[in-house]
Amino acid sequence: MLLHFGADELYCGLSTPEWKAHFGDSLWMNRRDPSQANIFSLQDIQNVTELAHEHQALVNLTLNTSFYPRKSIAYLSELIDKLVNEIHVDALIVSDMNLLIRLSKENLPVRIHLSSLGSCFNSESLEFYMSLGVRRIILPRQLKLSEIRHLISKANPEMEFEVFAINDGCFADGLPNRPCSLCCFGHFRDWGIRQGCQVFRVCRIYPVSGAA
Repeated sequence: MLLHFGADELYCGLSTPEWKAHFGDSLWMNRRDPSQANIFSLQDIQNVTELAHEHQALVNLTLNTSFYPRKSIAYLSELIDKLVNEIHVDALIVSDMNLLIRLSKENLPVRIHLSSLGSCFNSESLEFYMSLGVRRIILPRQLKLSEIRHLISKANPEMEFEVFAINDGCFADGLPNRPCSLCCFGHFRDWGIRQGCQVFRVCRIYPVSGAA
């Protein structure tokens, strides 16, 4: 139906039985509940991709969990090889830094899109992600229109941008004694807990060369 009404891009998630057997129910392959919002087999992904390509539409696959444990990266690399070289999905939506770096080194024939969870808020992060071969930035929901315009003005003309146009708001809005803010950053230093925020996120902190 989406293709019938003119959609020229589709995005979808994958959650395979093999992933569940290896990593259980606590580690999702993407940011959506595997039991309700995913495709469950490579064959079905292939069917979707073939149908989309028949209608000149693209298929973007989400691998946008914020943090993949090291033991899962090898499995993902093998899976990505099949998705790209056999099924021919058009793009991978990624946020985990280790996976982004690995993909940049493998130079696969697939476009890499940065998930909004990659938190590209300024021109410095934009340049960094471009250096990893990212072709599209899905902007964080917290950005204002003026900030989006400024960020795009600093970008290479070849970089693509995508924004969410939904009435979803910020996940922190409405929590007790909390203004709407980017509280996931605060969890790095327990700031969110002191402010009464109980939305916990798995985080990884990277050292930055030359940082104070």
